[in-house]
Amino acid sequence: MFDVKIPIVGEGFNKYFIGQWLVQNGELVSKDQVICEVETDKATFEVLAPKDGLINIKSEAGSIANNDTVIAVLN
Repeated sequence: MFDVKIPIVGEGFNKYFIGQWLVQNGELVSKDQVICEVETDKATFEVLAPKDGLINIKSEAGSIANNDTVIAVLN
């Protein structure tokens, strides 16, 4: 198992809005595949899969997350 967290994009960003998931729960994803879009009050960015695996989404689209939130797990 490997935890997927929101990457730190700069100082002062600590709350993120999960915009949309671009993969389905239980889907096989590849390393560096874009898996979701995350928004701050200033920018939108993509979260990439850090490795190959089956994704188990932990944070739903529309939810708020911070830097330490596990948004998905790869098995």
